[in-house]
This record gives sequence, structure tokens and C-alpha cells, in this order.
Amino acid sequence: MAFLNRLPSSQEAVAMLDDALPAGSDRLSHTLAVGRRAQLVTERLTVRRASLVVAAAYLHDVGYADVAVDTGAHQVDGARYLRGLGYDDDLCRLVAHHTFARIEARNQGLGQALEHEFPMPDGDLAELSDLVTYCDLTTSHRGEPTTVDSRLADVFTRYEPGHVVERSMREAEPLARALVDRIRARLHIAERS
Repeated sequence: MAFLNRLPSSQEAVAMLDDALPAGSDRLSHTLAVGRRAQLVTERLTVRRASLVVAAAYLHDVGYADVAVDTGAHQVDGARYLRGLGYDDDLCRLVAHHTFARIEARNQGLGQALEHEFPMPDGDLAELSDLVTYCDLTTSHRGEPTTVDSRLADVFTRYEPGHVVERSMREAEPLARALVDRIRARLHIAERS
């Protein structure tokens, strides 16, 4: 199933995930829940390119799928996989850079490759990237709504001290908290309007 520079619908993204990730796994539950959260957030904030945010949210962890694994950096692997299927460049950039991937990629020695292949989202695309990251950071690894405190604590528990994910998320922690606070403030204002 190859598409020429287009976005998958939510249904296509879900079907891809159902095929690519183990049925009943926490990874599948998390990824599907992040996509559903993005649908709600983009509706509440009246996001102009909502379909892009939703597609990226659903597919943000596709790089963990066996069919996508290459470097072991799931953000890069997922973006390369989607690019190979002919999906939209902006979608690939959002997947490549979700949840402070630049820090993890740098810590894995893949920082230059990430930036060369998938330039950092800027302008409006950076704001959309923040929404994908917000949805990821407020959804537990099992797919339940959570706080950024609980999400980070879970990451620090699941990965042993010194693991590249644990080190990277500790480095990203202040950025993660600030991003979640910014999006929450926007949601609060939108709810009052």
C-alpha cells in the first residue's frame, strides 16, 4: 500500500498500526490512544492542519514495528518507513521529531542524520509538532490519560538508569513540562471561549 505524498486517514493509520504492532500490546494501545487524544485536542483548539496532527499522533511510534526498525531510534525509523510508503514530508518530519527526538537522536549518535533527512519543524509546523508531543506526554504507555509527572515517572521506571531513553528524557524533562503547560493553557482558554 504506497501513497504518493499524501496523508493517511485516521482509519488508514489505525489499519497500518493493527498490521504493524502486536495485537493487544501496550505499544498499540498507547499509539491508538495518542491518535484519539490528538483528534480531541485539534477539535478543541480548531487547528488548521488537524488531519496532519492526527495522522502524526497515530503513527508517532510506528518506528517500533518490526517492518520499520532500522537504526533502533524509533523516531527516525518511523519517519523513514513512512517516507518509503510515499507519505507527506511534513508527516515524516512530525514523526521524526516527536517528543524531543532530537535529544535522543543526538545521544545515539544520530543527530546529524535526523536533521539532514528530516529538518526540524519550524513555524506553524513546530506548533503542530508540539501538539503531537503533548498528546504523547499525556497518554500513558498503556493508553490511558495521564499527567506529564506520571508519564515521565513511568519512563524513568521502565528504562534503567543510563539507558539512552532514560538519559534523554531526563534532559528533556524541563522542556516537556513547559510544553505541556503551554498546551494546557491554550486548551483552558479554548474551553472558556
